[in-house]
Amino acid sequence: MCLDWHPSSPALLAAGLYDGTVLVYDVRNKHNKPIYESTVRTQKHTDPVWQVRWNPDTDKKFNFYSISSDGRVMNWSLMKNKLEPEEVFRLKLTGEKEEETSFIGLACGLCFDFNKFDNFSFLVGTEEGKIHKCSLAYSGQYQ
Repeated sequence: MCLDWHPSSPALLAAGLYDGTVLVYDVRNKHNKPIYESTVRTQKHTDPVWQVRWNPDTDKKFNFYSISSDGRVMNWSLMKNKLEPEEVFRLKLTGEKEEETSFIGLACGLCFDFNKFDNFSFLVGTEEGKIHKCSLAYSGQYQ
């Protein structure tokens, strides 16, 4: 469904699949197998992954974000022997009044983009046509 090359390690390629799996390949390897792969045990997405993006923060070089129509934005860190997931937040689908009391499910996330001047801020687009301003500094909260 989606791909993103690592900005400073060009051999690393993150991928998002239709079944909710995220993968990382090292294209220098002769075999065509990923070096990291999410599984049901490691909290893979439950719907298609529409976008993956390596972290723009240069202090944390080996992690990437993913967004899925399951309503979750995830941060995936490349550890020594595994891919470590962290749920950044869930997109709430609300009724017409946009109040928490009218919560009716999870919104379908389709895309996101980081602010070039502030690595903690980014925008998320949903299948419902809404754009939310999000912050990594305040997990779970967005406008």
